[in-house]
Amino acid sequence: TSLTEVRMAHCFVGAKGSIVLSQALTERNTPLTVVDFAGNVPGKVGAAALLRAVRSLRGATSLSLIGCDCGRIYDVFDESDPGGEWDLETDDPYEFCVMRSLLRLANASDACRLATVKVSGSLVRLTRDEAAPSSQKLWKAVLAAIDKRQVPDLTDVLVAYGLDPPHSAVRALFEGVL
Repeated sequence: TSLTEVRMAHCFVGAKGSIVLSQALTERNTPLTVVDFAGNVPGKVGAAALLRAVRSLRGATSLSLIGCDCGRIYDVFDESDPGGEWDLETDDPYEFCVMRSLLRLANASDACRLATVKVSGSLVRLTRDEAAPSSQKLWKAVLAAIDKRQVPDLTDVLVAYGLDPPHSAVRALFEGVL
């Protein structure tokens, strides 16, 4: 059976937990009918993240934020204002979500870029490759492969759709495991 409801009312979930939950919700393949988050303290940024996540779900979803403190300002990552420096530990679920959001924003927008990334104490300078293929060019490559009766690269197809799938999901799709 598939999960159809998420009921986390009065679980003392704060802004960071709200952000982690919202990212998990956006990665679902099946719709939810209910997301009950009543009585928690997501703050302004966490509540906005939950609203974006529920909006992205397919099908009708009821979201309850009754009794939530949605006005509190926490010092957390805000996707609508991503600037700044971030020191992230990827084994922490919240910080992993921040890292994924930063990478997605940098890849999806010309207005946002990552200038420097530090990995294990070593600086790695990132620059956007202006010659990176556009989705239109990617679609041409996918269609050309099909015309030649070749199997197009699955990652190219997903990127052409504007998706940034994790490697494990691409591998599972390719192997037909999903």
